[in-house]
Amino acid sequence: MLDPQQNSSRPLISITPRKKSVRFNITSPSPRIPKLTNQNDSNHHHHPLNVSYTVPSTTINIDHITNQSHMQHLNNHIEYIPTTRRNNLQINGEKILPQQKTLDELQQFMKLKAENLRRNMTQVAETFNHASTHLNHLKEEQQTVLKRPSRIPISTRYRSPSPTIVIYKKPQHRSIDDLRWYCLARKFSILWQKKIFGCHIRRIKFFYQQKLLQKYFLLWRNIIKNDPNELIAIEFRHRQLLKTYFHIWLNFTSQDQIAIEHISHKRIHNAWNIWKMQLNKRRSHQQQFVIANKQYHQRVLFRFYRIWQMNTYQRRQEHEKSLRSNYHYRVHLQRVCFNAWLTYIEYRRRKNIHKKRVHDYYERRLVGGIYSKWKQALTRKLLIQQHEHRLAQLQERVLMRWGFEQWKSYIHDLADEQRTMHMAEQYSDRRIM
Repeated sequence: MLDPQQNSSRPLISITPRKKSVRFNITSPSPRIPKLTNQNDSNHHHHPLNVSYTVPSTTINIDHITNQSHMQHLNNHIEYIPTTRRNNLQINGEKILPQQKTLDELQQFMKLKAENLRRNMTQVAETFNHASTHLNHLKEEQQTVLKRPSRIPISTRYRSPSPTIVIYKKPQHRSIDDLRWYCLARKFSILWQKKIFGCHIRRIKFFYQQKLLQKYFLLWRNIIKNDPNELIAIEFRHRQLLKTYFHIWLNFTSQDQIAIEHISHKRIHNAWNIWKMQLNKRRSHQQQFVIANKQYHQRVLFRFYRIWQMNTYQRRQEHEKSLRSNYHYRVHLQRVCFNAWLTYIEYRRRKNIHKKRVHDYYERRLVGGIYSKWKQALTRKLLIQQHEHRLAQLQERVLMRWGFEQWKSYIHDLADEQRTMHMAEQYSDRRIM
């Protein structure tokens, strides 16, 4: 790999390790690294050459992040002090075994860890949001100065900042120093997430969503899935109530139906009288409105007729001029269209002759192909029928031969059996004698 200092005039990114935090000191004036300034402190200017990002963490040393033994001790929940070098003296790390804790102490310890984790996540999110906002602002200023459109999509430029999106975004056509800075930031962000959370944040989010889904699914299943005996009892109770209310309704209707019919008849008669009065009043108002509207329209039409009669003569002259010009234009168009139509007719005639010839040739070829295929199929069918007939004859002969062999073996067996019976009878007679 080539030396980056020989290919670039800007100095490299220097990383200074810290015990309680990871600080990235960028000494190069990179245009893609934002200033960490508050929006409220607009009058206070920071030097662009010295920009630092502080990512909080818990007891981490950047020199020993990639140490496999250190990560193994972290997985085994053993507190470990890594190897350091101070004042030209190497200090070896040591293991501190945890003491036995009770259940209350463990619960308190877990609450404290959860609180610290929430605080760290909030601070990290604010830091990355602040950095991403200033990075977008600096890119907008740079595009304004250069007077060219931005290559960053609008969805990327004006979205809510996210640590994973900002850190893991692969730069396109960047310099070697900026590419190195992005790769280092991505590496240490992933290592910090594994150190704090034990695995990647995406896996934690997925596991949390699955657990929530499982929890609420169990609640829904316990609510929906009732005891079948309880459902039968509820249905029986509803049917009993329905039967009781039906009997009550029958008794009520048999007693009060006459009174209800009389009241309904009186109400209908009263409503009918009121409706007739309102209808007569509405008809009279409608007739008055129609007469007034007709008179108003006649006045308006007469007024516009006078105006039209005054302006008709000039428009008639203009219309006659337009008719004459339109007549000459249509005659010219007819001449042009007639010539084009004659040309098109000749073209269509030749095209139809050619299509007819092609169609006849295609039909002859199609009929010949179909006839040859039909002839082959018929020949094949006859051969298959002859073969089937020969197979049937052969099968009949085989069956006859098999039946004859069976009958022959049966006759021989019967003769042997009779001979054996005769010998047994003679032997029994001799024994008796």
